[in-house]
Amino acid sequence: MGVTIRMFLKRKEVKFVFHKHLLLFLITILIPTLILLSFQVYRIKHDARGQLESSSRTYLDRSSRNLDILLDQMNQMVLQISLSPSVLDLLKHPFDQSAYDYAQTKEQLRSWTVINPLFHSLYLDILQNRKVLTTNEGIYDEADFYDNAFLRGLNTVSTNKSSSWIGLRSLPSEDGRNILTFARSIPPVQSTPLGILVLNVQQDVFYNTWMNLHKDQVGPMVLLDPEGRMISEPIQGLDAEKIADSLQAGTVQSERRTIGGADFFVSAYKLPSSGFVIIQLSPFAAYDKQVTDAYKQAAMILLIVAAAGVGVSYYLASMMYMPWRRLAERLKGFVFTGESRDPYAFVNYAIHDLLAVIRKNEPIVRYQLVHELLHDHRVESSDITVRFREAGIQFVYPYFAVLVMIDESMDHQGKIANQLLYLYSLAEDALGVGIPSAGTILDRQKIGFIVNLEHEEMDAFQMARLEDVCRSIQNLARNRIDATVSFCISSVYPLEQLHEGFEQVKRMIVYKAFMETDIYFSKPMEENVHYQYPAAYQKLIMNAILSTDRDAAESYITEMFDRYLENSVYPYPKLLQTILVLMSHVISSLVQEGFDIGPLMNEVDLLQLQHCQNRDELRQLLVSQTDQVILYLETLRRKDEEYGAIVHQAITYIENHYAENISISDVAASLGISPSYLSRIFKAEVGKRPQEYLTEYRLNISKTLLKDHRKTLQQIIEQVGYNDVHTYIRSFKKFEGTTPGEYRKRSMDHS
Repeated sequence: MGVTIRMFLKRKEVKFVFHKHLLLFLITILIPTLILLSFQVYRIKHDARGQLESSSRTYLDRSSRNLDILLDQMNQMVLQISLSPSVLDLLKHPFDQSAYDYAQTKEQLRSWTVINPLFHSLYLDILQNRKVLTTNEGIYDEADFYDNAFLRGLNTVSTNKSSSWIGLRSLPSEDGRNILTFARSIPPVQSTPLGILVLNVQQDVFYNTWMNLHKDQVGPMVLLDPEGRMISEPIQGLDAEKIADSLQAGTVQSERRTIGGADFFVSAYKLPSSGFVIIQLSPFAAYDKQVTDAYKQAAMILLIVAAAGVGVSYYLASMMYMPWRRLAERLKGFVFTGESRDPYAFVNYAIHDLLAVIRKNEPIVRYQLVHELLHDHRVESSDITVRFREAGIQFVYPYFAVLVMIDESMDHQGKIANQLLYLYSLAEDALGVGIPSAGTILDRQKIGFIVNLEHEEMDAFQMARLEDVCRSIQNLARNRIDATVSFCISSVYPLEQLHEGFEQVKRMIVYKAFMETDIYFSKPMEENVHYQYPAAYQKLIMNAILSTDRDAAESYITEMFDRYLENSVYPYPKLLQTILVLMSHVISSLVQEGFDIGPLMNEVDLLQLQHCQNRDELRQLLVSQTDQVILYLETLRRKDEEYGAIVHQAITYIENHYAENISISDVAASLGISPSYLSRIFKAEVGKRPQEYLTEYRLNISKTLLKDHRKTLQQIIEQVGYNDVHTYIRSFKKFEGTTPGEYRKRSMDHS
């Protein structure tokens, strides 16, 4: 029922695979197109906005230059008038002038207003006699002059040399009409002003004159005097005075604004020389048109690409769909589903059906029954016989032994692809010639067989027969795939007790380093032999280690092996126990001597004893382990001699705080020195920088923790002071040449 439901869901899932492929190809085409079109529209918008801002700035700059030119001309006229001889004589000697002289000067001033249409009126305030000479009315006493309030307000102009005032104001004689007034103290050559020349210009005439200087106007222009008063006509919706108040002299302010229902790009500039403010309004219509055209063009391109994409996607989806349909047509004669199916669903069903047939009929490589027998799963003897018969295996005799083949080459040259399966095939064929057997793969290095034997005891005939087969397998493995294999063979047991034979073989594998051949037959050991522990050699080896005498340590180990292991009558467990006790005594003695054995535990690994293949390897391992201890003692003593007090304290701090998030600055601060000085003396004495020492120390601690499969990688890095897994993996691979996962896997395989 469960299989039926899963197949139904699978069919529903793949029913519309063609449409999914079609949609996938279409999306693959449209998404890059959308990205490119979006970038194109953005670029057009950006360029159009840049052009609008650039043209507005250019026009604003040209307008400001024209205004400066116009104001300079006004100043030149004022200067020419002030330097005329009649005006200078009148200012210097006002009391000596006759009525005729005043009339002449008046006419001269009037001529200036006549020849220049900009001028509305002009008058001269004579400071010595407080008279005002106008171009229209004549001469007034200052107190009776109709514009005397304005003159009284020009205190700074009348007291400072070359002072001036420009601004928009209402002229009293013109019924409140606004005029633009230019007032300047004269003469400019005099240290103390003698008079004030006031030039009045009509507001609209000045604005129109300035506007006529522009050749091409891109939008409305607004002009304000230095006091922020409007010279041009106001624009509804534009607060020009507020904009003028926020401006600093010489600065430009630009922004987009909606004025009167239309969008404008508003640029304002305050002239630094005169204080006039120019506001220029550029319509956004041209910009909006460019953007709209860009969107239209993008939409058109997208429609074209979408139309073409549908065709291309349909073609590609059909190309992917066609092989499935052809395969479905060919499979219809071999697979019956009972209903009409989509080709994808039909092929999927056919594959699952084929896999089910293969699983049912494939040759059994890893027999479950063999596992049950070897691991004591309490299977009844009669049931075992029936199940073996169903699997096509016939056992003739009632006696059995366990044979385990060990791939010794795995430890040295790495795993070759399918090597263990190939070795299994070799062994199965060799045993199948004359010895009924059934086997399974036990782990990555071992293959187990149960072999059917004729006799109840493992006599010489049966041993010779099995040894011949094992030698044949060894030769084939060596010649064909350059592999080295060894064999462990148990005593003879009935079928229901084969798990005891397997336990016997497992013990033999542990003690195989003490055995003399690569084909080991189980034999009874003399467990009652009186055992004498080599205490004298233990003391001699320990003294040699403490005195760091490698030659003496190796010599004592060799003598101990010759006496206790070669041709020894002691049982294998006692011999292995001797080695373990000896090395444990060495470690415990170091602790009693006050040595910190933490770093040493990374180098001395007693579990490697079980991986030794023969006695020579066992002896070499013991020599190597003692050499590591001696090397560690030499290192400690060399540190004590060579490292200065500061470096020693730094190392102590690092080794006590490595699990914390410390830096070299923290180490230096704990010693009261600078990080640079610490790095220099540390490098000189230790040969590496403090950071390298800290990293290597953390990694050595982590290598020990990696051997504990219960700890996760996150837990390990937190215990050695790392905050980030990726940083730890990079450091580990840099110093160790492999990743933490590979190191852990290799360590677990060895154990």
